Amino acid sequence: MVQKAIHRYAIVSHSCQEMYALVSDVGAYAQFLPYCVSAEILSTKGNIVHGQMVFSYFGLSYTVVTQNTMEPFGRIGLSLLQGDMQALEGQWLFRDMQDGHCRVSLDLAIDMHDGWTYRVINRILDRVADTMVDRFVERAQQVYGFGEA
Repeated sequence: MVQKAIHRYAIVSHSCQEMYALVSDVGAYAQFLPYCVSAEILSTKGNIVHGQMVFSYFGLSYTVVTQNTMEPFGRIGLSLLQGDMQALEGQWLFRDMQDGHCRVSLDLAIDMHDGWTYRVINRILDRVADTMVDRFVERAQQVYGFGEA
């Protein structure tokens, strides 16, 4: 088994409500995440959302279904429901800063089986998960503007 941990954060000039809205809008992911060719919400029950993302890399497709525990404007918990990874656990955190900015962080712990599948998935993960916070910051600038300096 191969384990991968990702810890990324950014401090943005947008509110935590705005950033939470972007991250929780799974259906829009294909518009701005690298290699994501489709994304949709499969079901919603209370604060639990099941989402599916399909990634394509050099003609190979990979589907991930996650269970997302929504805590509006503060946290989105992530757990793997379906995919070729052995396990995926993580969270998005949104913390208000005293100056009106928001600290957005992503923490992921991923366990994968070694072998051919791992090599393909790892390439996608390196390009998507490692830059995911940056992509959401860029998306916030597109949707909300550049914010205050």
